[in-house]
Amino acid sequence: MKNYFLCFSVIFVLFSCGQKEPEKRITKGNPFTATLPSKKIQLKDLSAFKKTTNNWQIVGTVFADKTQHRKISGTTGTGVLMNNPTDKAKKNLFTTLEHEDIDIELDVMMPKGSNSGIYLQSRYEVQLFDSWGVEHPKYKDIGGIYQRWDKTKEKGNEGYEGHNPKINAAKAPGLWQHIKIKFSAPRFNEKGKKIKNAIFHEVWLNGVLLHENVYVTGPTRAAAFSNEVAKAPLMIQGDHGPVAFKNIVYKTYTPHKITFNNLICKEYNKIYKKQVPDLNMVQEIRAEEVDKVTLGMLKSRNYAKTIYYSGELNIPETGTYLFNFKTAIGGVSQLLINKKPVNSTKIFLEKGTAVPFELMASKGSPWMGTVILNIEGPHLKLQSIDPNLATGKKTLRRNPKHTVHASEHPNTQRSFMHHNGEKRMHCISAGTPEGIHYSFDLDHASLLSVWSGDLFFDATQMWSSRGTEQFGRTGSFAVPMYGYREFAQLKSENDEWNNSIEDIKFESYALNAQGRPVYTHQMGATQLTNEMTPSNSTRGITRKIKIEGPNELYHKINEGTSIKQLKTGGYIINNTSYYVEFPSGSNLKPFIRKSKDKDELLVKIPSGTQTLEYTIIW
Repeated sequence: MKNYFLCFSVIFVLFSCGQKEPEKRITKGNPFTATLPSKKIQLKDLSAFKKTTNNWQIVGTVFADKTQHRKISGTTGTGVLMNNPTDKAKKNLFTTLEHEDIDIELDVMMPKGSNSGIYLQSRYEVQLFDSWGVEHPKYKDIGGIYQRWDKTKEKGNEGYEGHNPKINAAKAPGLWQHIKIKFSAPRFNEKGKKIKNAIFHEVWLNGVLLHENVYVTGPTRAAAFSNEVAKAPLMIQGDHGPVAFKNIVYKTYTPHKITFNNLICKEYNKIYKKQVPDLNMVQEIRAEEVDKVTLGMLKSRNYAKTIYYSGELNIPETGTYLFNFKTAIGGVSQLLINKKPVNSTKIFLEKGTAVPFELMASKGSPWMGTVILNIEGPHLKLQSIDPNLATGKKTLRRNPKHTVHASEHPNTQRSFMHHNGEKRMHCISAGTPEGIHYSFDLDHASLLSVWSGDLFFDATQMWSSRGTEQFGRTGSFAVPMYGYREFAQLKSENDEWNNSIEDIKFESYALNAQGRPVYTHQMGATQLTNEMTPSNSTRGITRKIKIEGPNELYHKINEGTSIKQLKTGGYIINNTSYYVEFPSGSNLKPFIRKSKDKDELLVKIPSGTQTLEYTIIW
């Protein structure tokens, strides 16, 4: 009886029984696409970690002033892991969890000038550092894969194999930052000899992919151990500086794979677009045992055919498996597990069970996809079969990028944009040579997002494939703003905010002397003029709004689960996503109010002619 491996980490295209070499795939997006839930490290106490020194504490909230060097403080409570080392207490922290392959994501806060690190298997470090404002990040900056160290080499050449982040996606100190890592442990043969190096498949910071498929030949500098093993704990560095963590979730994997027995492929000379056929009533034109298959990119000998696979799945581990199956575009398809139709179904299966498997796909158009099949199980990596990437007999090619830059002078781009899952129809994005950019909604007269970096705007989806998606995309990592109605008349400070924009009318925008757009809106009898410029002293954007009208108004800067005023006078918005600072001496004072389950930051605007100015820092 033959066994056939099912490949997990590649997106494949399913077309026929042929055995030609697969074409190259196109990958993008979030590394956490699986639908079985992740496990979470509960931060109610330190029971998820091995015994250590008291520099490690569980707290409710943390605060790190971006102006105070290596300072952090916490409040009584649970949910946040804080490290505040001293000369006597500064040990590293190890999890009781031991892992092989792992996907992990978490939020981290770095105080000004602080330093730490996450060590996969206690040996391979992803660096944590306050790298805000660094123009050319190195392996020692946040998100870098730290270098290895050979003390026997000549002084100055001891370090090697450090991997720099592609770009600096670091936020300002004192803000929560989100990290995602996909890691595979080294592999060993039955004699214990290493046959494959550890690999960082992906490292993400604040939504930006910093590394992809980076092999590490051995433990990095300051690792807890110099040897390599198949399974070991996570380690967090405790002696280099204060740091805080929350929302730590993970999935662990083993090298096990689902295998097939008796996999048969059949072809039929008829296409079905509306109803799944009874294939017993249809004449087959070819049938063969598939002697080498990964259910990979199997090219069709003729598009206008129906393909049918049958066989048995060997289950490597007892537990819940998820088969997420989507039907065809331009045809019909069906997946049967244990003789039952499957569509986004969780099934409990016993280890070693030979589970009957059938898949039928009927495809009548060469440019249409066939089926999408995702499979995930206990300690089993997500496997995705996605024929929508196929183009029949044509070569699958990467679409050329259509990017807009603002490196030499300010630039603007009109487009549709996404905001909180909504389609915004009349938007303009503005880029600057300083590398500070933003997107503005002309209908709502509101700021949608801000971002920084060399890339101003990605217009690929507006032009590629006849502009099917049509949305513009921001460059680098974007920080979302409120994005809804920002000015309103309220009878009192406690009135509920109304986001209707029926009375807001876009008048025009013009370029000022520096080539930057200035937007004019009319709201009843009030005229609003918006202008955004890069901050002179820090990575941020200064917003200047002129309000002229006979009525008292309120301006809503943002809302979120948490808005707090700092001792320095500024504000932390949306659970420390970014800062808002007002110039000293401003006569327009913001205030925080509770509205249902959210905090709101508002400014009261008197009637007449007023100018509101503040800086957004991230």
